[in-house]
Amino acid sequence: MFNQFIFFLFNKQIIIYENHRNVAPLLNNFNKHKFIFISANPIWKILTVLGNRKLRDKAVLMVLKIINPIAILSMNWVSNRQHIYYVFAKQKRRDFIVVQHGSYVGGIITDEAHKYAQCTIMLCWSSFFVTTFKQLNPFAITRFIEYGNPVYNMYDRDNFGYTNTPINSILLLPTYMKENHVVERFKDFYHKLVSLGFTVVVGQHNYQKRFNPLGGVVVTDTTSLELLKAKKFDLIISDHSSALLDAIFFKNKILYFNADVENTQNKYSQFLENMASLKTDAISRDMITNLIHIKNQEALFKELAGGYTKDNSITFL
Repeated sequence: MFNQFIFFLFNKQIIIYENHRNVAPLLNNFNKHKFIFISANPIWKILTVLGNRKLRDKAVLMVLKIINPIAILSMNWVSNRQHIYYVFAKQKRRDFIVVQHGSYVGGIITDEAHKYAQCTIMLCWSSFFVTTFKQLNPFAITRFIEYGNPVYNMYDRDNFGYTNTPINSILLLPTYMKENHVVERFKDFYHKLVSLGFTVVVGQHNYQKRFNPLGGVVVTDTTSLELLKAKKFDLIISDHSSALLDAIFFKNKILYFNADVENTQNKYSQFLENMASLKTDAISRDMITNLIHIKNQEALFKELAGGYTKDNSITFL
């Protein structure tokens, strides 16, 4: 097999990976001492010439068997691609590793496809998610590992700190809002903040840009991670998006606003008050300042993203 030949030459094993924000940090120099990482994208792209999906899937599976990587690394298990990876892993007794890619719906897994593990190893953000997935998959062969968020693992959190600056600029980071009435509720909140004299900017979800763009608001094309790391805003307001945890990681002051008030049951709401439940007319600058609770947001972060793995090391293979 190709992997055995590579190991003979370089004393390294091959890992096939899929490109993703939460996968990329594992492709670092520390892990490259032990592994050679090969992207899955060219394999799938080349084999699209076969046209027929079933024929292509069989061809990809055959190529994987020829390469025979020690593991395949992805961020999910729900797509057809990832099903092929799982089949390969079971047939060849290799590992299909899934890196947790988000906080789901504020810590609650609502989509049935996401609940039931179709991988051999899952790298979870915290003990909370390890426990959650073990409860959902009591008979699975999957190893659920408290690994932390690979993006957060790249930084020393002690290098960041909360500031005491007054609130003048606000960044809104909503998740994808499909229904128009939810969008309108969000815009009402946005315009209320503007009317109070705040500088307000919105970071649109990629799906929002494509399927239901927000009109009448100021948007930014800069990635939220860059803005949060640089602490460009005095306050971050988000809903059940994992962007809320990103904001807390870099020690930004945050508030919770979930415009979809019909669906607000999640872990975030157990730690933070949903501003959408307040009357818009009653919101004031003083109220916004008084709703900020660093202790609560830190407790939320520890619950959902409190794991940590130095160097994003792959030591579990």
